[in-house]
This record gives sequence, C-alpha cells and structure tokens, in this order.
Amino acid sequence: MVKPGIFDLYPVNESIYRQMRDTHQLFSRCYWDPSLKSFKAFERLEEKKIENILKGKPRYSLKDYALERAAKHVDLTLRMHVHGKVREPNLPEGVRKLNVSPEEASWIVKRAAVAYGADLVGVCRLDRKWVYDPRYPAFAGQWDDRYQRNIPENLKYVIVMVFAMDQRMLKFSPSVLDASTSLTYTLSSAVAANVADFITRLGYSAMSAVNEAALSIPLAIEAGLGELGRNGLLITREFGPAVRISKVFTDLPLEIDGPVTFGVKNFCLKCKKCARHCPSQAISQGKPSWNGPVPGSNNPGVLKWYINPDKCLNFWSKNGGSCSICIRVCPWTKGKGVIHDVVKFLVKKSPFLNSFWIFIDDLIGYGKQEVDPKKFWRQP
Repeated sequence: MVKPGIFDLYPVNESIYRQMRDTHQLFSRCYWDPSLKSFKAFERLEEKKIENILKGKPRYSLKDYALERAAKHVDLTLRMHVHGKVREPNLPEGVRKLNVSPEEASWIVKRAAVAYGADLVGVCRLDRKWVYDPRYPAFAGQWDDRYQRNIPENLKYVIVMVFAMDQRMLKFSPSVLDASTSLTYTLSSAVAANVADFITRLGYSAMSAVNEAALSIPLAIEAGLGELGRNGLLITREFGPAVRISKVFTDLPLEIDGPVTFGVKNFCLKCKKCARHCPSQAISQGKPSWNGPVPGSNNPGVLKWYINPDKCLNFWSKNGGSCSICIRVCPWTKGKGVIHDVVKFLVKKSPFLNSFWIFIDDLIGYGKQEVDPKKFWRQP
C-alpha cells in the first residue's frame, strides 16, 4: 500500500500560499483589531463569566469557574517563560552526546514522551511553510518578547504530540464546567517542556511549543497523527478531534513518520454534524475550498474546509465560555472500544456505509450535552 504524502491530505497551491502571520491568527487579532466584533474578546469573556456566576446560571457556578481557570494556570506560565525559546545542550561535564541511529533516537524520544503523558507521538521534518512568518510578532505589542520568532535552521525535526481531552468534561460544553480544553493544554504544555529538556540532556538543542511558532495541524498530519476535519481540527483515529497538540523542534536526527489516511475526508463530506450543531454557523457545510471567509485569519492556498473564526469567537464572548460543541458532536469523538474500532475500520474500507454510521450515531444519541452539573461534581 502506498502511503499518502502530506500534499495528498493537505493540498497546497504554492502560487497562493504564504506563511501565516501570527499577528492575524484570531487570538492575536482580538487584542489589536477593532474591526473584529470580538475585539478584546478575552476581557469580555471574563466579564460574561462573572455575570453568569452572579446570575446563578447552571454550569457557571463559582466552583465551575474555578475549575476551568485553574486548569490553564500551568500552561499559561509555561507559555510565558519556557516555550518558544531554544534550549541548548545540557550534558553532564565530560559526557558525550547520545550517538545512535535516527530509528533508535525516534524510539527513545517517543518512549519518553509517552512516559511523560503523551497519548500519540509522531515525527516529521520541519517544512518552513508551516512556520509563522517571523517578520510579524504574535500580539502586535503584547507579549512580543515572550518567544523568538525565528526557528534556527539547525532545528530540522519536529516531534508532534497529541493529548486526549477528558470526554466526561467535554459533555458539558459550552460552559465553564467543560475544563477539558484548558486541562489538556496544560498537560500538553508540560509534556512538551519535559521532552525538550530531555533532548537537551541527550546533548542536542530543542525548542518546545504549543500553539506557538508554527501551525500544529499540518505538522501533525505530516507526522502521521491524523487528518483534517470539516471543523478545521485534527481528526485522530483514536480520539477524533477531542485532542490538543504540542510540539518540540530539535536538531536530534530522527526517523520520519509519514502521513496516514483512514477515511476522514469522505466521512466529513457526508456527515456535517459539526456544521449543523455549531451555534455560530462558523463551520462550512460546503466542499473544501482554497480560501476562507476571513482574509488574514483564513490563510489562503490550502484546499480544505475553512471555518469563520470571527463568528466562533463572537459566540464565546456572548456565551461566557469557550465552545467545543463541534468536538463533542463529532462521530469520531469516541473512547476506546472494539465496536468503535470496527466501525473506524469500515469507514476506511467501505466508505459507502458512512451514511449508515452517521444515522446510528444520531440514533444512539452520541454527542449530546450533559446539563446537570451534579453528574460531574457528585460522581467519582
């Protein structure tokens, strides 16, 4: 069987595509772009959360709020002080750096990453087209010095790690009781920092990142961890889109993993559940295209489903909490199980059955929101 290349799963028009500007990704724009409806969205988001607490809105109690806020504490600290900075070799005096084959080095690094807490690990070469354009800062004045914008040329390899979200928390989305996103970011952030430090102690340079420095999804696709879904997220075979990603750039020579396909595109063409359930209608129900509805934040030149990030963040501001509905309702968002594994196998081998699996997913009631907070707080 011939493995697909990155451009089979993530086609790029080189005449159109340019490096993404970190300044234009949505979480940057909401700090500096007054044309954005969700300008200063995170300030409004916090105000709305407090308003919901004072109103006694279900799933917005003080303990729900504290759970979500505290879940991101370590991640934010690491992003400010650790990620996006190259760390040089840190060998004990007199000890030579690790000298093994790329295959052995990959095995060692992957084993360490899993031991630290990663659920999936892949390796790819660093394609510079996925690196944020180093000429533009991330936040146009805010936190500009928190990480270097140039990834040194010697860091040619990327270790990409995927972390499964807590699907029990995810059921409460959209509300602050769904702390699964923040909690998983903290885990992914901590593991990336650990893996980078591990590599420096083998005698090589490393730079850890979560969303910083480069686009995570095409790197994850190239590292064989999943495919792109209609909701604009990485779809993994094991956990669907219920994952977060972190990565480590390094000069340690590693064996490369290739992209994989397991039927996501054909399935998403039929399904559309994420688009139907999106409260802001930010997800396209059409076919993949070469550009999206929001110039800048939608970087053109890749054939894919583009979401409308402005609509998405505007809903966050109104809701008083982040939204993961498109993840919750996705039929790929399942835990481990023999039946789920059989269906995933058939999705790849017999795509003509996709409509039937979507019908069964709806019939059984997968992806429904949990509305009773007691189901979280009073159960172990």
